[in-house]
Amino acid sequence: MYTKYDDLFDTSNYPASSKYHNEKNKAVLGKFKDEAGGRAIIKFVGLRPKLYSCVMNSGVQKKTCKGIKTNVIKNDITFNDYLTCLKTKNEKKVKVNNIRNHKHELYSERLNKIALSANDDKRHICKDGVNTLAYGHYLIRK
Repeated sequence: MYTKYDDLFDTSNYPASSKYHNEKNKAVLGKFKDEAGGRAIIKFVGLRPKLYSCVMNSGVQKKTCKGIKTNVIKNDITFNDYLTCLKTKNEKKVKVNNIRNHKHELYSERLNKIALSANDDKRHICKDGVNTLAYGHYLIRK
């Protein structure tokens, strides 16, 4: 099915049986892509930019956590952890193993990194804990 907006979207991740599936814009830079692949998102928690989780109607979870390795996100962090972090403002830390070098000598280290944090340093978080304002906004009391 062709619409006048087909040139704007990459719908290659939709099911092949969908009338919106189209391979024309697959992996083309500058095209909008549906992260859910045509599935409905029923739950969403966004803590900060590049730090969010969502649950689709098929039960599939998508979790992003910038700076944390994917196996740690997959095994140690759940959707409920994102929700708890948003409601209680408590950070979640995870243990991460890294291999580093210093002056051509390799060593391994175990770090305790902050994985989830609801403190957004780019925006002022309002008292309800959900809405934000840009720093300098007139509604922010000094």
